[in-house]
Amino acid sequence: MRATKNIAPPQANNRGCRPCLSLQAKPFACCATQLKKEPPKSSSFYLEGAREIKKRYGFKESPEELLEEVLATVRKFYEEDAMPKPGVPGVLQALKKQGIKICVATASDRKFAEAAFKRTGLMEYIDFIITCDEVGVGKQNPLVYETALKKLGTDRKRTLVVEDALHALQTSKKAGFPTAGVYEVNFAADQSALQSDATYYVPSFQTVAVGN
Repeated sequence: MRATKNIAPPQANNRGCRPCLSLQAKPFACCATQLKKEPPKSSSFYLEGAREIKKRYGFKESPEELLEEVLATVRKFYEEDAMPKPGVPGVLQALKKQGIKICVATASDRKFAEAAFKRTGLMEYIDFIITCDEVGVGKQNPLVYETALKKLGTDRKRTLVVEDALHALQTSKKAGFPTAGVYEVNFAADQSALQSDATYYVPSFQTVAVGN
């Protein structure tokens, strides 16, 4: 989520869809960083799934062992492969330079997210991270965003939630936040609904303008 002092109103572009985000005036808080893709969520989120897989397919490994095999792949992704979406570092740098607070609300495990942010140099722009696992709910529940908002200490109407997942964007919209929908190739089928529901649509962070 992102909070700004002044959010430029959306205008139709020549393709008939919402424009990329334009931040004008000096923002006072900002949050939500995008990686190129979203690996699995935290271990507690998937343990029940691992139990179901063991039961259905009769694997000899325990649910914990099955889950660890999956998490080993996820861990490698975060520690070695995950990269920011193009344009994200520049946008975060520009926002931070204006004194913006930045938080990340993620469905991923904290240690995996922190590993990726530290390796890619983005951690220096992030004030704090909140995970769904720590809050105790997924992004179908607005408590994730409410918790981040409380810690940011910003006004709801000036706190922009940036999401590439349709269900997460719809949750934050229903909770009264302005939203920015970010294009994600893995969610191509949802793009029409994402554009329709979002306050702003971001086809690429490389087109995001950060004003003074």
